[in-house]
Amino acid sequence: MQKINLNKVLINLKKNYYSNGYVHLKKIFSKKQVNSLKNNILEFKKKKKIQYTKILHLDRYLKDVKKFISQEHLLMLLKYILNYKEILGLQTEVFFNPPGTAGYGFHQDDFFLGSGKNNSANLWIPLVKTNKKNGTLKFLNNSHNLGVLKKVNQKNLSNTKNIKKNGEKHICCEIGDAILISNHVFHGSGVNRSSYNRYVLAVGYINKGAKYRKGFTAKRKSFILN
Repeated sequence: MQKINLNKVLINLKKNYYSNGYVHLKKIFSKKQVNSLKNNILEFKKKKKIQYTKILHLDRYLKDVKKFISQEHLLMLLKYILNYKEILGLQTEVFFNPPGTAGYGFHQDDFFLGSGKNNSANLWIPLVKTNKKNGTLKFLNNSHNLGVLKKVNQKNLSNTKNIKKNGEKHICCEIGDAILISNHVFHGSGVNRSSYNRYVLAVGYINKGAKYRKGFTAKRKSFILN
């Protein structure tokens, strides 16, 4: 059996993140963990009779979510890649994406947050296998080197037709994978053309001490991870 050089793996992950504006983190969670979290979320949704296709700040109501996003190995990895001495949670959002759900237009997270380049990042955690049929996460190549483009964000987010862009990169995920997203890279998601829901947990992390917009709807508030 070939030995894994952990130091080399970590260096490559960080290199890919800053080169591309995102990095695909493979098998950082077990399938059992992910399936358990998904089931707990669905049970909560059913119990509370929630009809929405997404839930914001679920970590405030379901302790399993906060526990999942605070795992020691995960936080150590994120701090290494992001160069943070201390990392805080900023928000969680669960998407249920039923069949036929439109994709999300290309946007930059810092268009909403205003935290400054690399002071925040989003971890996209699919709770099911994702592919082009049920809708992958997708990126525009080299877009993380741009500043925050307000007009482009506004135009893309209002476009529900999901027009294909040049340099578009789709990332398919297995259960247990996650994608760490720079706050300046343009990214979006595809239409769910499958017969099943596409469940995703999106987690916002922020460098301790960095400023950010709370948002009128989101009402973000950074929190300690434990």
